[in-house]
Amino acid sequence: MNFRFPLSILLILGFIFPAFNSNANGQPTLFMDGKVWDPSLGFIKKDLCVERQKFVVLSKCFRQSKKVSLSDYFLVPPFADAQHYVAAVDRTSSDKLLRTGVFYTMNANASSTELSRFRPFFNRANTFDLALVHGAITSDFKEIDNSLAGLAPTPYELNKSTSNQVYRIKDKFDIPKTVKVLNEQGSKLVKVFLYHSERHHSRKNRLNVETIYGVDPDLMDNVVETFHHYGIKVMAQVETDYDAQIAANAGVDFITQLPGHSLSNKDKVQAYDKLTLKTLQAIRDNDVKVIPVYHLSRTVARQRKQTIEDTPALAAHYQLQRNNLQMLKANNIPILMGSGGYARVFDEAKHYYLIGAFSRQETLNTLFATARYLFPNRKIACFDVGCDASFLVLAKDPGEGLETLNRIEYSMKQGQQIVPPSKGLRPRFRQKR
Repeated sequence: MNFRFPLSILLILGFIFPAFNSNANGQPTLFMDGKVWDPSLGFIKKDLCVERQKFVVLSKCFRQSKKVSLSDYFLVPPFADAQHYVAAVDRTSSDKLLRTGVFYTMNANASSTELSRFRPFFNRANTFDLALVHGAITSDFKEIDNSLAGLAPTPYELNKSTSNQVYRIKDKFDIPKTVKVLNEQGSKLVKVFLYHSERHHSRKNRLNVETIYGVDPDLMDNVVETFHHYGIKVMAQVETDYDAQIAANAGVDFITQLPGHSLSNKDKVQAYDKLTLKTLQAIRDNDVKVIPVYHLSRTVARQRKQTIEDTPALAAHYQLQRNNLQMLKANNIPILMGSGGYARVFDEAKHYYLIGAFSRQETLNTLFATARYLFPNRKIACFDVGCDASFLVLAKDPGEGLETLNRIEYSMKQGQQIVPPSKGLRPRFRQKR
């Protein structure tokens, strides 16, 4: 028997019995007639067969399967947040993230060394998947507490952990010692801070002038090479174009919070916020992935009650961000969506569209592709046979209005149903027979 119920009815049935847990009794589920996102074509009509957390060949659903009609609905990959801050390691925070469509994250904080406790919690069908950034590295010029590790706007559990550490590399002798410690703790990814590398050496003895001190740019090649030797990836958090250039030439894997990510206190565009051709070439040639976190400037402007109509500097700043993003796109540099902990990843995506950097389709493709860069060895954020059976169902085409991404009708992670909080289990339609 085929069912064609409105999704609000399906959600209620899902709580009465596990109708949409494809793992139940080993019986596959056929999702019929939905419009599925394709990066090149937009939405195409496609049937999907789900069995044991994966998309499988349709023939497995031909004989005996549960059947769900998704006619007139739009299926998209789940979201990924490439610069997320873990607020707490518990089901409440995990469920909140899942229900907003974010299934994959990269914790941009310096993660706690208690990996044995955290790792089993994440990366399951009923929790979001987390790529841990384990250990933040800066210089040794000043006493810095753990809040440096990400500059999170509010306290976070991973920040407050007593075993959470900011590692300091002040000379070449610190590099092997730090790598040894992080490798023994099981680190797979670290974050290195670079801060105004162009004046690094001139400020060494001015401890009270600046509060954040990046790693010596002359050490970066050695730092990255040594971490890579141990199979540990490196993310660089930067402030200026020269920082990004140093990081890219050293061969880091990710650069986050690109130049121009926030507004200057001087209320004018700074020359170091513009990505130069030399930096873009270094990023491209070394296959570096970037996480702009450009919505942060909109957050700051809102806090200051500034608009582009009354603040010419804000309009100029958005123009700079637009130019940087379009240059990255023109050079085929992978761009990952990251919220920075100050907003939702949806807000970051929408910001690219609002400032005129990307079309809606380019915005969606960038948003949906982010997960695959965070977990390159997994088949996720796709609808092919063998991919994780994880997707979001929307009532309208997001290519015609990005706000639709905020109204998730139904979602599934690895074959298990997730109910968005907006539904509230209230039927809005009558059952159709």
